Amino acid sequence: MGGISCSMSCARVAETIFIPFSVGGGIRSLDDMRQVILAGAEKISINSEAIKNPPLIEAGARAFGSQCVVLGMDVKKVAPCAKTPSGYEMVIHGGRIYMGIDALAWAKEAEGPGRRRNLPEFHRCRRHAGRL
Repeated sequence: MGGISCSMSCARVAETIFIPFSVGGGIRSLDDMRQVILAGAEKISINSEAIKNPPLIEAGARAFGSQCVVLGMDVKKVAPCAKTPSGYEMVIHGGRIYMGIDALAWAKEAEGPGRRRNLPEFHRCRRHAGRL
């Protein structure tokens, strides 16, 4: 994450606007989450790291409250196949890396039984190709 410069940017945004805002991008740890929350962000959006490290979702929800952790989802339309039966595949790093994970299955897994309160919303779906 951008460390101090990101925290400083968040603090400047929090001083300038008086609406809740979310920060995402480069969030890789609880410490990264803590920095942006302390700087004034209301929510943390995680996407790539959530796919690479799913326990971070629940750890963030336990540490900061489930209302603070938002799961971002970047998907690309692909031909349906055994790995991606919905025809939508999870991608990371701005859509450059295909993960071989069906987007619908990932959404269900991330929200799954007993974890629903930890993931109150899904933040975004980028349309890199096709339409959702």
